[in-house]
Amino acid sequence: MKMTEEINTACNIMHEGGLILFPSDTIWGLGCDATSEAAVERIFAIKRRNDRSPLLAIVGSLEQLCEYVGMPSDEVLRFMESFSTPLTIVYPRARHLARNLLASNGSIGIRLTKDPFVKQLCLTFGKPIVGTSANVSGQPAPQLFNEISQEILSGVDYAFEYRRLSPPMLYPMLPSSVVRISADGRYIEFVR
Repeated sequence: MKMTEEINTACNIMHEGGLILFPSDTIWGLGCDATSEAAVERIFAIKRRNDRSPLLAIVGSLEQLCEYVGMPSDEVLRFMESFSTPLTIVYPRARHLARNLLASNGSIGIRLTKDPFVKQLCLTFGKPIVGTSANVSGQPAPQLFNEISQEILSGVDYAFEYRRLSPPMLYPMLPSSVVRISADGRYIEFVR
């Protein structure tokens, strides 16, 4: 199946509340509709994640980002442009996202992807996609498809063929940097 066909299939499944396994810009990820509480709940269940720590969302364009967190300040935009590697930003507020995706204070971590495949997946879907590691909580995050446990494989509705035989990410073994911005959007603090 061609990449475009796979993306269309995955998007149809997510529109129906399904879970996907996809090669993200960092590791193999579990994904779903970031606006669906039921789909996000399925992610928590498959990962056996009891702590309800917030999950991150991935978007494919600045326009998508603005729809869910508003327009970032010029300072934040310049900071984002200065990064060539994956960057997740924790925004103080979000709108139109699943409540169980957010932290208890209403904040959300969102990564504006630069990976062409992940960007196309997000833009075709038309909404943010949850992007969390495809592992049971506490287990190692899979860099390669063959590192994904059978428990995770059997819990998803679709697994991409694309990039199964190679590292999925543009930046092998490099996790996303995480920064938090202040409520006024001007102060940036590195989390990791």
